[in-house]
Amino acid sequence: MDKRFSLIFLLVSGAFFIFTVGFTGFRIEDARRHNAAAAKARSSELAAKVQSLRDTTGGYDAPQFKSDMREVFTSEPRLLLLSLHSEQNGIIYFISRNRSYLKNPPSITPDWRGTPAYQVNRGYDALVSTSLESGGTGTTMDALFVIMGREDFYPILRDDLYLFLAFLLVCGVAILIIMSVLGAVVMPHNLFLHSEIIQSRQWNLADEKVIRRQLKFEFTDTLFSMGVGWAINSAMIIIAAATFFGKTAVTEIEQAHDMLGPLVGGTAALVFAFALILAGLSSTVTAGMAGSTVFAAIFGEPYDIRDFHSRIGVGLTLVAATAGIFLIGDPFKALLLSQMLLSVQLPITIVTQIRLTSSSAVMGKYANTPFLRIVLWVVAAVVIALNLMLFRSLILSLI
Repeated sequence: MDKRFSLIFLLVSGAFFIFTVGFTGFRIEDARRHNAAAAKARSSELAAKVQSLRDTTGGYDAPQFKSDMREVFTSEPRLLLLSLHSEQNGIIYFISRNRSYLKNPPSITPDWRGTPAYQVNRGYDALVSTSLESGGTGTTMDALFVIMGREDFYPILRDDLYLFLAFLLVCGVAILIIMSVLGAVVMPHNLFLHSEIIQSRQWNLADEKVIRRQLKFEFTDTLFSMGVGWAINSAMIIIAAATFFGKTAVTEIEQAHDMLGPLVGGTAALVFAFALILAGLSSTVTAGMAGSTVFAAIFGEPYDIRDFHSRIGVGLTLVAATAGIFLIGDPFKALLLSQMLLSVQLPITIVTQIRLTSSSAVMGKYANTPFLRIVLWVVAAVVIALNLMLFRSLILSLI
């Protein structure tokens, strides 16, 4: 590659990276300001709700008031803490998702008086205090909100990372091919779908014996499917390398089919064509299941092809895929791009699954053991390192 072009590409890439970082910071700050304003508005609504419940249930000490307040608190996912207090009566009502958010007093007692102090993470949490008037006694409502959580950071970082990668991928033809191989061999989508096939049947609602039995089948199914996929993809790579190395560069799927016949026999070309048909059918089924799972989950339902929402999800996915076919000008490049995208998001998939399966809040007693966590994080590190090495090889090839 021309040295001057390489230098220009590196300079432009560096400038675009700086722009992406700055743009990400701007989006994070904008989201923080927006969420902080929303927290203040929501605090005013909560204050009105508290006053209404106080008047309708008979006061702050009424059991019905405390019960209704707990429902209000649990319905607010961003609300970490809610406290009602006054100088005369101390802490009247307190509820929190984590007791550590209350710094002072160390423990709530009837005789404590003063102003409570809270653990507030600057830039991530917002404490909003609202005055409530109760029979001439000044009562204050303190509400601690999350203004920047994982659900806020993740979309911003993900979108901007993809923006930067999209820029690099325009010029990284060689890296596309290598990363597409990694994405095709590992098949990250199956890490989720094979689990969903089992979980969507709601066996987790059965007794302990059934759960253990189905977990064993799920493990066997995933291991066998991934193993077969690895073998098939590896065989394709080996055959392609042995057949086409030193020959004319293959840039189209039709060209690969035409060259297979004279080089290894007509049967091989026929098998190749048949394999492409099976791969297309498999991808169609997989995409339909994935789209159906996501669409059904929006309505809080598991995947079930007999369900209306699951069927709508399948239909939307296949219609979108069919429409995309007519927009593809180069099927060979589209194939590389699709497999490359699998490789790019592979670390996200693996890290997400490790965190989910290692969480006792999600998995309960079936959460990963410490030893298994170490093994899984090592595997994740290797996959992420491979992606970084491929990216590094692109940069070095341009120097």
